[in-house]
Formats: sequence, structure tokens, C-alpha cells
Amino acid sequence: MINKEAIKGAFYGAIVGDALCLGSHYEYDAKKIYEAYGNKPIEKFMSPGEMMGGATHGIGWGERNYHPGKKAGGTTDYGDYNILVLEHLAAISDPKRAFDVKALLPHWMNRFENSWGSWICTMTKETYAQVKQNIAIEHLGGISNAMAIRHVGAYGYYDTEEEIVDVSKKNDVYS
Repeated sequence: MINKEAIKGAFYGAIVGDALCLGSHYEYDAKKIYEAYGNKPIEKFMSPGEMMGGATHGIGWGERNYHPGKKAGGTTDYGDYNILVLEHLAAISDPKRAFDVKALLPHWMNRFENSWGSWICTMTKETYAQVKQNIAIEHLGGISNAMAIRHVGAYGYYDTEEEIVDVSKKNDVYS
């Protein structure tokens, strides 16, 4: 039996946790993070870079605000991907079907081109260019160090571990 409350809790827990990280997202300097937070828990939502001097230091990308336009309580790109996948699953829920990257791409492209608002990593830019060039889906993406659970909504949509694994593998394509 599916426990809908547990599924909602998992999804919203992931989104709230992501939003709590927005203030220091993409900060990789442990000393800077410790100076900002010490051993204190994060108890409020913060704007990007709020306790980091207004910017975070993405290794190899330089110091800047990686989430311009985002405000305290907003999500990072990881949270945005979770929301995107949940929206897609809701759109294909009747009848329920297997996760298909080809079916997701129009929704992803629309959000990416019109209302994304989060950091756009090199892998996302590369995948976007590949989609525009009509590269076959099985060849989309490339080398990425951006590993995250972006498919939390799938736990409420699919019934088996095999289906969740399938969604997980397919979600690394476009990010």
C-alpha cells in the first residue's frame, strides 16, 4: 500500500532542505562556511550568498551569485529539477507510464528557455545545445560531476525499485 503522506514528506523534505541550502549553495570553501555558520543549525531561509558576503565560490567557476533572482525560501537548481520532474510526472499520470526523456524534453526546454532562474551548469548548456541540434536522446549529456537526486517525485509515481532506478539513470541525462 502506498503511503501518500510519507511520499509527500519525502518530496517536501527534499525541497525544504534544498531551500535551506540556497544561502551557501555552490560555496566550496569549508573555512568560509564555518565562519558563516559555525556549529549552529541553519534555522532560516537565506538568499543566495546571504552569509557568504553576497556570493559563493564555485570551484573553477569563480565567485559570484549563482542564483540571481532567487530569494530566501527559493530553491537551487537541484530543487528546481525535482519540481520539474514532479510536474512532468503529474502531466503523464493518466494513464501512468514509464519515464521517457523524450517526453520530458519539451517541458524541460520550455522551463529552461522561459522561466528557469537558477544556475545553468556547463552540462546543462551542453545538453541544451545537443537537443537544439537534434542529437539522439541516447547520446545527450556528457561528463558531469553534478550528481543529485532530482527525481524525488518518482517515489510517489512508480511502484517498483526497478522503475525508480530507471528514472534515476535517465535523470542524469539532461543535467
